[in-house]
Amino acid sequence: ASRSFRMGPDLFLMVDTVDRKLAPRQLTSVRAAIRGAREKGIRRVFAFVHHPALLHRGGPGLRRGDAVALLRALAGGPPVTLFGARKPGLNRMTREGVPVVTVGPGRLVDVRVDDSGVILTGKGL
Repeated sequence: ASRSFRMGPDLFLMVDTVDRKLAPRQLTSVRAAIRGAREKGIRRVFAFVHHPALLHRGGPGLRRGDAVALLRALAGGPPVTLFGARKPGLNRMTREGVPVVTVGPGRLVDVRVDDSGVILTGKGL
């Protein structure tokens, strides 16, 4: 499943990756959402997945091929920040040109957004 909603000038996109893979219709849905965001002048996209797109073998992430496909789909639109769970702590990295944030158990992320960008801070619960 994939779901999205707008809040002000931003788009929030949820993609179910609980089984560590993406169905073709999910990628189609993500591509359509990103294309629509580009056409509607969306300021920023916040995408959320259960298993993060880490691009390495093993570990808690999406299957590599699915991770690459998702990242490439997200990279085609407005600025995106991709959030994923399942990795301890708060980690920031860039994969295929997309900022990826992973948040592990017991962490809270405070996100501040303005036209200049995104500021993230992590807090323990």
